[in-house]
Amino acid sequence: MRIICNSQNSQLFGYKQAAQLFRTAVRSEEIYRDNHAKVIQGMGANPYNNVTTPEVKSTKENLESAIKGESYECDTMYPDFIKQAKAESNKNAVQTFVYAQKAESEHAQLYTQAKNNLAAWRQVKNPFYVCKVSGQTFSIKMKRLLTVLRNCLKKLVEKTTYESS
Repeated sequence: MRIICNSQNSQLFGYKQAAQLFRTAVRSEEIYRDNHAKVIQGMGANPYNNVTTPEVKSTKENLESAIKGESYECDTMYPDFIKQAKAESNKNAVQTFVYAQKAESEHAQLYTQAKNNLAAWRQVKNPFYVCKVSGQTFSIKMKRLLTVLRNCLKKLVEKTTYESS
């Protein structure tokens, strides 16, 4: 909810690239929220959201708050979750937490770039991409994106070589 409001606020005040970043982060967080929910359901529980009304400030203040939140989640919250999931040998939980931790790290970096050069974030210059599996967020040119995707596919596909006898 907070990120949606931050996006609308940034758009209203003319920070179009920042608004796009916040919208991208919303999509990313939806993906790993759903991943977390599947793990929780697989453990026999029902996930729920505790939605509160956010306080929306200036775009700069919203970015500072987002950096603080994402950094906490990346540096403290998810490492603790991963440690607990490993202790319980819950591979699915470990995977979804690792995905989310990586995405949170990327969000913090992108929010920092925006905050440090906010004037340049008035116009949309580069699109953002979100992985539909992990929620990871990318801000790269298409040629670089294709290279990243090729590298990801190489990691996902097992390569087997057969030797003739």
